[in-house]
Amino acid sequence: MLPVRQVLLPISSTSDIPLRIAIVGCGSVVERFHLPASMLIPELSIEFLVDRERSRAATLAATYRVPNVATDFREIIGKVDAAIIALPHNLNAEASRGLLNAGVSVLVEKPMAFNAAEGKQLLTAAKHSKVLFNVGYTRRFSYGVQFIRRALRENLLGRITKFSVEDGYPFDWKSAGSEFRLDKTGGGGVLLDLGCHVLDMVIFWFGAVTVHSALHDSLGGVEINAVAHLETPLGLRGTVELSWERLLRNSAIIEGTAGRLEVEWYNNSATAYLSGSMLRGTVAPEGSKQLVQTFDMMFVEQLREWVRVLRGKSEGDVLATGRDAALVLELVEACRSQGKIWQPPWSSTEREKLLQ
Repeated sequence: MLPVRQVLLPISSTSDIPLRIAIVGCGSVVERFHLPASMLIPELSIEFLVDRERSRAATLAATYRVPNVATDFREIIGKVDAAIIALPHNLNAEASRGLLNAGVSVLVEKPMAFNAAEGKQLLTAAKHSKVLFNVGYTRRFSYGVQFIRRALRENLLGRITKFSVEDGYPFDWKSAGSEFRLDKTGGGGVLLDLGCHVLDMVIFWFGAVTVHSALHDSLGGVEINAVAHLETPLGLRGTVELSWERLLRNSAIIEGTAGRLEVEWYNNSATAYLSGSMLRGTVAPEGSKQLVQTFDMMFVEQLREWVRVLRGKSEGDVLATGRDAALVLELVEACRSQGKIWQPPWSSTEREKLLQ
């Protein structure tokens, strides 16, 4: 049997006809990133905005001149070529599954599902309908994240001996509605939210990894601090640390027999120690005049690559697949099931403030 990707047909081979797109969910990430980014992609025609609060969808539709609004994703079936899904974490899977089963290609915000079991159902739906199923891991389009991948592929650091990834900051994201990320049944905590991005970066760099051990401070609710000790199939070990109450290093440090590399993905600065010399600078594509990369730019690049994949013009080795995202969900669940309860000494008062 051929792999799923080889039996998929492009949506349209005529590049001058825009793809008809619906956006399901009209929360902050859509207002701040998806809609502005989509306006810069002429190959996309946003035909529908879908939100259970019709007034919110209508307001954004008027701002961005989207012709149709709906309150249920089922209303768009048969009227669009593909859909972007950006709902609270516990709702992504239902909408994705319904659209995939109806033959609509999907780009869903991370996490694609609330747990690994739901994730497997989505993979089955995509395989059965032979449509494309991708997940919005925008960090794959960060200059710094891509630079690390290239450095590893080109053996810049020799044999890798260890890696350390830290991502953390005091939580300040404001949702359009209630803050579902801090709700155990709706958002799932730092591992399912921020952790999905970070674990996907590790997969992007090293391929499949497993959890060797973990710590987290869920205490029966959501975790806001976590540490995972990971291992690659070749036995390489490294750590990932996450926090929603402390400003961490926000970088990846990778050490090898030929040198050491540190990259900060929020500003794409890099420091390398090679052959006894230190090199420091900002990572950007060769020949690029744009050294400062914003989150907005990463969303634009992700949509451009999605269009190329939908058109059958790209292998999509950067854009995350459902299979990549399924592995991330398995890692999140392993961190929780194997993780020992951890109560950091700095955490008691700050944690209570965050969860109020």
